[in-house]
Amino acid sequence: LTTGYFKTERDGVYDLEDYVVEVILSPFEASVVGARYDILKESGGDEGTAFSVMARYDIKPKVFLQIEYRALDFEGKLADPSERERKARIFLVALF
Repeated sequence: LTTGYFKTERDGVYDLEDYVVEVILSPFEASVVGARYDILKESGGDEGTAFSVMARYDIKPKVFLQIEYRALDFEGKLADPSERERKARIFLVALF
């Protein structure tokens, strides 16, 4: 379990805060699952969230399959002009 708090300063003024919670687990020897949740707050009231989950399975020592899902919900000045995104990705990685 990882938690974090980040504050961004621009031109001497704090203008962006980020709260993060992340969990990574290895329920079996060849697998990893994880989740991350971010809350972004901008001075002036704009707020956004990001959520992602992933699962990875090691097929061989240098070959793995990974699935990810990400959901973004940013409004106001945090993104252009209002970003709502839902994406799923699948990776098959072989390292030589």
